[in-house]
Amino acid sequence: MAAGDTEYAALLQQMDDNTPNCEDDPRFIQDELTPRDVFEMRGMCRTCPLIAACEAYSAAGKPKGGFWAGRHYGATRKDKR
Repeated sequence: MAAGDTEYAALLQQMDDNTPNCEDDPRFIQDELTPRDVFEMRGMCRTCPLIAACEAYSAAGKPKGGFWAGRHYGATRKDKR
């Protein structure tokens, strides 16, 4: 079993009953984001019903990319202002 597998399974299970705020927003899986994207996405995460499970997964699984619980992993930004 890989690091984060248990937490990811728990996140998926919670998604059966709750819709994440990021659903259908392609920015959450992009590697390149603008500062405005990051700001908007963090706001979505703060009010998401799944933030605790998402944060548990991201802490344990250390994803190589994407945006998890308000944090951008493995990314470069288009606009570095």
